[in-house]
Amino acid sequence: MTGDGPLPAELLEVDLCEKFGWTLDELDGQDESRVLPGVRAAVLRSRLENVRAFLETQGRMKATDRDLEVWKWAHEVAESESPDP
Repeated sequence: MTGDGPLPAELLEVDLCEKFGWTLDELDGQDESRVLPGVRAAVLRSRLENVRAFLETQGRMKATDRDLEVWKWAHEVAESESPDP
């Protein structure tokens, strides 16, 4: 309810079916190990785009706290992977 935990698996499955127009049986037939990372990447991209819009509009377009958490995480990952000077 507060957005602090992961999405329940049942909701994720319904969201996937809704997004791709699948039935639950069709979802069961998909390669889950391939579908879920792609969906996660799409969510990350969406959150990062929200922050980019927030920055480009100087705050007129709002970013959620979760969007900003993902932005911070992305910067931390980028910094940890950059070579030392």
